[in-house]
Amino acid sequence: MSVDSSLYTHDADKAALDALKAIPGFTQVMKALMKFWNEKQFKLVNMSTNLKLGETQLKKYYDMLPPICEKLGIAVPELYMTLDVRPNAYTYGDTEPFIVVTSGLFETMPDDLIASVLAHECGHIACRHTLYRTMGSILLSGAAALISGLGSIALLPIQVAFSYWMRCSEFSADRAAIVCDGGADKVIRTCMHFAGYNKALGTEANVDAFLEQAAEYRDMIMGSAWNKTLEFMMFQHNDHPLNAVRAYEAREWANGERFSQILEYLNTPNAGGSVNWFKEKAYLKMALEHPAEIMIGHDGKYFVGKNYLDVFGDLRAMGYSNVNVVENPRQSFFDTGSDVPIFGRLGRDLDSAIFGNKKSGTVTKVTIGGRDDFGEHDWFRPEVEIVIYYAG
Repeated sequence: MSVDSSLYTHDADKAALDALKAIPGFTQVMKALMKFWNEKQFKLVNMSTNLKLGETQLKKYYDMLPPICEKLGIAVPELYMTLDVRPNAYTYGDTEPFIVVTSGLFETMPDDLIASVLAHECGHIACRHTLYRTMGSILLSGAAALISGLGSIALLPIQVAFSYWMRCSEFSADRAAIVCDGGADKVIRTCMHFAGYNKALGTEANVDAFLEQAAEYRDMIMGSAWNKTLEFMMFQHNDHPLNAVRAYEAREWANGERFSQILEYLNTPNAGGSVNWFKEKAYLKMALEHPAEIMIGHDGKYFVGKNYLDVFGDLRAMGYSNVNVVENPRQSFFDTGSDVPIFGRLGRDLDSAIFGNKKSGTVTKVTIGGRDDFGEHDWFRPEVEIVIYYAG
């Protein structure tokens, strides 16, 4: 049974990626990077230089992958080890993503945390981060200076935004590891190892003390606008979040309702499609919180453009009893009230371009209790006044 990535993707991950895509020049930069980058280049490097893990090579580590991938709903990626004393792991690629771990990671981490690191990397694949993270790594490495086609595009804002999104994407991958591990303990311990703790120290690390350190750091940053600005200035080019911040985020999410629901789903036989199961659970929960009310199920924009009789019937079928229909004839900006509008055909064309050409009988607006800003998850009593405005 697998968990859909939308259920654990961090909100900041989605928001940062949308902001990145909106920066002027982003599309041109991506096109130039795609021409420069070839997925087979990485394949050649890995096959010729690194150690490929599998059924006949360091099998105990490779065998950690299949159960992780099954839970996250992805194909098992290729796994390589590279000689590097620094503990690290990364995932690159696009159509055939792969994972690389360093020799330093095995020297620093106990085996149970190796599995958690692999789950984190598989989380990047499940969340479809790999293409953008690969492009971001190339852009941040300085290789962009060698790429033709970028012209006079200002790269610094795109680089800063890429770094920010890559940091946010790590939170989503951490959540994937938490899902696979059944809790945040291993992710927190992994953050401690990246912060400096080594299994060779021969003494047990204090997880509670590390979390207190993380909470203290968060309070310091959130308590001062200057500290928040200073943090951004210091770490704006980092592609990974700070270890203490990651630990704090992991603990908070693992203690939240969504993770509890995911655990319940994973422990529920024959739960069906994951997203539908969660929608049903969420609906039942909200129904208990809103007795004698009905969830509207759509925002106002959903109804606009539909036939007003269809919308009227749908709302009545949902159980709303006070549904009213109002014709809303739109007077043209160019209409003088006479039989001949000013500017003639030109006026009608401009009017259509500015205000749109609403077909007669289609909904122009719906209000519920006088509001037109309602959302799909809003609940209303059956007798609330609903007004359907339609073009006459």
